[in-house]
Amino acid sequence: MISKIKEFLHQLSAKLMALSVKNQWLLQRLTAILLVPLAIWLGVFFHYSLAASFQEARVWLMRPLNLGCLFVFLGIVVVHSHLGLKVIIEDYIADQQLQEKLIFASLWGFGLLGVSVVGAVIILFFRV
Repeated sequence: MISKIKEFLHQLSAKLMALSVKNQWLLQRLTAILLVPLAIWLGVFFHYSLAASFQEARVWLMRPLNLGCLFVFLGIVVVHSHLGLKVIIEDYIADQQLQEKLIFASLWGFGLLGVSVVGAVIILFFRV
């Protein structure tokens, strides 16, 4: 399982590192646009879950559309955050080798964060 995650992150790292500046800019804007309706949906979920019991919120979240929206939101947040931090590192760190190391560490960090959050949601709502 760990080797598959490492392989996936390595492939993702290679693809994200190979993106041109223009494509990175477009991807960051696209993820920002996608986050707007998903953040509204998440606000509705939080509003609903404040007035509901855990079981009612769980049933609402277990609907395929809601669960899909949650996982898409989490994935887009991770990608958008990585791209934003990558731009900050490229703009403010002059040393090229340090930039590459920090960007790679950022990719791994956000990748592990994304896997952890998705795992936590699965454990919390599916009681695995």
